[in-house]
Amino acid sequence: MRRLALTFLAALWLIPAASAHIFVTSLALNQFVLLTPNDEGATIVGVRLELPPGLHVEQLEAKPGWRTTADGWTGGRVPPGRFTGFGVVVTEPQSRTQVVIGARETLANGETKTFQAPVELGPAAATLHDSGARTLGKAALALAAVAAAIALAAGAVALSGWLRA
Repeated sequence: MRRLALTFLAALWLIPAASAHIFVTSLALNQFVLLTPNDEGATIVGVRLELPPGLHVEQLEAKPGWRTTADGWTGGRVPPGRFTGFGVVVTEPQSRTQVVIGARETLANGETKTFQAPVELGPAAATLHDSGARTLGKAALALAAVAAAIALAAGAVALSGWLRA
């Protein structure tokens, strides 16, 4: 039993912590979705895009409860433990290229947090390489592995207790 517990703790230690609090998924040659999970202690009330030189916002998704600005959204709410996605259309890149999209989240307590995530834009970028979805998929797989390990450990403890009774 001790060996199982040590194996479980080692597995948890080896799973990398999320380094970015935003995920960017390419939809088309000049469109992407910015996912903003809230793992902070305060509600997110604003999101501002920080684009690299040469990219400019053409359209922002209209979200119920949010007001769009020239470079983001304000007035909405993303409570702790929840997430939302924002659709963005930018100027079309001349060729397929990987860029880093930044986002500054404003929290209800007045604090701001800035995060960055890579995305590939340009002709056929969404079909050839979707790094945002792949990263999210890897995180989901790691979470599923942890859940399976916890279930296995709980089953072993229950079986051990039953056999001793």
